[in-house]
Amino acid sequence: MVRSATILDPTTRRIVLALDADPRATVGGLAESLRLARGTVQSRIAQLFDGKTLRPQSVTVPPEALGYSIRAIVTAEVDQDRFDEAMVALREISTIIECVATSGQNDLLCQVVARIARVGDMQSHLTCNVEQFSQRIKMRDNVDEPREVEHFANFGAIKEARAAAAALEGLGYAVTVSRRMLFRGTLRAAKIATVDVETADRMVEEVFAVVAAHHGDYDGWGAPVIQG
Repeated sequence: MVRSATILDPTTRRIVLALDADPRATVGGLAESLRLARGTVQSRIAQLFDGKTLRPQSVTVPPEALGYSIRAIVTAEVDQDRFDEAMVALREISTIIECVATSGQNDLLCQVVARIARVGDMQSHLTCNVEQFSQRIKMRDNVDEPREVEHFANFGAIKEARAAAAALEGLGYAVTVSRRMLFRGTLRAAKIATVDVETADRMVEEVFAVVAAHHGDYDGWGAPVIQG
């Protein structure tokens, strides 16, 4: 549905620009700086805050200030019969900072933020498991349904990546290693598993230990959402 919007006239636009530059500006200050009558400024501001023109006031904090140093753009496909339900669930995920509908193969384009887990800090990854589990529940993911779970890691030397791959294959993972730059390597280890917290923790600990033993940097895991 296309929403109708109020078209701002030149005078109101000047007031909006002045408020954007100084949100704490008073009516008197705006009237003086813009050379407008105080009554004009007062009435235009009242019109702006009619609930249809300006969005509700809030304090905007950069995600980086909250520890979310990673930004990514992701696409998603949504069952059209459950579109409204999906929108309600997505609003509850605090790490989605923008979500727009698109035409074409995908239905949504979302901007998300995430915290980076530092090298050697397994606890950060285990904490991320809890956060991801919470988000999956809000998206009505059937976390007890097995699916392919992918783990990722980076290595400073391709030979270390290959050694880690051999160890993970011995644990039942399907592993691929790709060369990155000249000597470095990236690793992808996949296994069919559920995504409940207990299973996710066990797999993270398992893969993390192998990656760390071969001087690599574990980079987290991912898996599709299966709505049940």
